[in-house]
Amino acid sequence: MGGGSKLRGNEYGEFDHFMFITMTEKGPYFTNLMLDGIEDKNIRKEKTSTSF
Repeated sequence: MGGGSKLRGNEYGEFDHFMFITMTEKGPYFTNLMLDGIEDKNIRKEKTSTSF
């Protein structure tokens, strides 16, 4: 756990969450677990994403 974020919201891919990772034969499967539910796998929008 850890990292930094401005927490501007889901549309920017900046939110408090846990990652639930399941390993499958095809590779890992990631899920964003939030306090109020599970978010879609495409939560980060291309127009609001920035390079790190």
